[in-house]
Amino acid sequence: MKYLINEKRILSTQNWEERMGEISIEAFASNQDYNIVEIDKNLITIPLSKNDFTNREFDIEKYHNRVKQKHVDDLRKLRIAECFSVVDRSKIWWDTLSEQEVNEIKDWYNEWLNIPNEQLSSLERLPLPIRPSFL
Repeated sequence: MKYLINEKRILSTQNWEERMGEISIEAFASNQDYNIVEIDKNLITIPLSKNDFTNREFDIEKYHNRVKQKHVDDLRKLRIAECFSVVDRSKIWWDTLSEQEVNEIKDWYNEWLNIPNEQLSSLERLPLPIRPSFL
């Protein structure tokens, strides 16, 4: 897919003819001082940002780092919702668990703590830790 970029904006050329009619991408780009950047649409998993470009050229490394960081941020939010609500329960609740159940929760908790660091080394979304069945 082609994108148009200048100092202020990034424009996608998806559905260009529907939106712009007879104006060619090239004519628009030259008249409005945009560079045309072609990027494989399969590489784009989150919307592009101005920070993904250096001197109006797409910087795949910057983009990949931003994708990884977005995944990590999403995982941290999910960890708060899924994991911390269990781990942060009262002593009374913990005292009702067997030693095996406590160990399962501790292992699950450690998996949740490690997953953001592991995600930073991968563009693919990693599988989430499996919640202990007794919870």
